[in-house]
Amino acid sequence: MTGLLLLSLTLHTPFIHSYNLVFSLMSGKAQLDLTKFEEKILNAYPDSQIITADYLMSNQQLDDLQKQLQINPLSNKIVKIFDFNDEYTSFYLKILKSKLELKEIGTIEGFFSDVVTSTLHTYHSPILHYYFFSSSSDIKFKPIKNDWIISGSWALDGGYLQTKPNSKTTYTYGSWNGSDQNTGTIKLSFKVTEPARLLMYVMTGPDKTNQQTGLDVNNDDIIDIPFTGDSVHTWSEFIVDLTPYLNHDISIISIDRGQEWGQWSAISEPFLLFDSNTLKPWINK
Repeated sequence: MTGLLLLSLTLHTPFIHSYNLVFSLMSGKAQLDLTKFEEKILNAYPDSQIITADYLMSNQQLDDLQKQLQINPLSNKIVKIFDFNDEYTSFYLKILKSKLELKEIGTIEGFFSDVVTSTLHTYHSPILHYYFFSSSSDIKFKPIKNDWIISGSWALDGGYLQTKPNSKTTYTYGSWNGSDQNTGTIKLSFKVTEPARLLMYVMTGPDKTNQQTGLDVNNDDIIDIPFTGDSVHTWSEFIVDLTPYLNHDISIISIDRGQEWGQWSAISEPFLLFDSNTLKPWINK
């Protein structure tokens, strides 16, 4: 009787692990449960984007995560960390938590959290940590005063697509304003007196011909720093370090000279970004 009990106890853990591998992981049930779990998180934290660190086990991987967090800096993030129950992830997760204000909002323990680090974690079922990262806890920013000078057909909410790039943007301007044939120029002049970065978003129609957006830093109405991002029917970041231009006359200029189908531009409210933990070095190199 004792031998049978010992045999049952010995086989219990391998049986459970085999069962989970076959009926939860390989069947797709675990992935379905994960999708539902993440949908609940996104519903609880709207206007957030999930940033994933598949590995957090080296300086380079920590740097990669930091670069992801710098994208769309005014948007809140949900940071998803894959944890393989190993000492390296534990070490770099402590560094991450020391650099940012992270609120733990969920954990999926995985099916093998009671097992020493092995390929069961790396290939099949790691521990998943979810943290909420509020952009307002990390970065100081202020909008540039809405003193746009408009010529032609540019108008508030004049873009073909009536959207905003994030929840902190209060307005957009667009040159479409009812017709692809509309044209015009919009300009906003300002100065910065302390180190800062410009952040704004740009969108264009399907045909970017005769569309220009950028910065004039020489006060001559010529774009010196052009926007070159992929902006067709999507808001694309335009970030420029303004530190070299302290106390200069700077202008944001967007020009639409196109009258053909799909030729239009839209721009968002611009912001000045100041000190940010996501921009400071996290590792001494």
